[in-house]
This record gives sequence, structure tokens and C-alpha cells, in this order.
Amino acid sequence: MVKAKHAAWVVLEVVCLLCAVAGVALVYLPAALIVGGVAGVVCAERATADRGGGRRR
Repeated sequence: MVKAKHAAWVVLEVVCLLCAVAGVALVYLPAALIVGGVAGVVCAERATADRGGGRRR
């Protein structure tokens, strides 16, 4: 049950992010590419943190 709620929140977050990037792209495409790249890096960092893949001391 908890994983289903987590997945639903992730899907909602992705949809909101795509709508925001599409809105920026309507105004200025290079800015949308930059925002999309930054969002991709943040997504990768969050996925790594969720798995505990980072080095810990």
C-alpha cells in the first residue's frame, strides 16, 4: 500500500514537472532545455539517495 502511494506521488510530480517545462518551452525553448536538464540531475540524485547508493562515513 505504501509503495502504491509513493508511486502515485512520483507520477503526479512528473506530470507537474512536464507541464511546467512545456509552459516554459512555449515562451523560450533554450530555457526549457536548461530547466529539463537541471530537473534530470535532481531526479537522478533523488533516485540515488532513495536507494542509499551514496558513500557514507
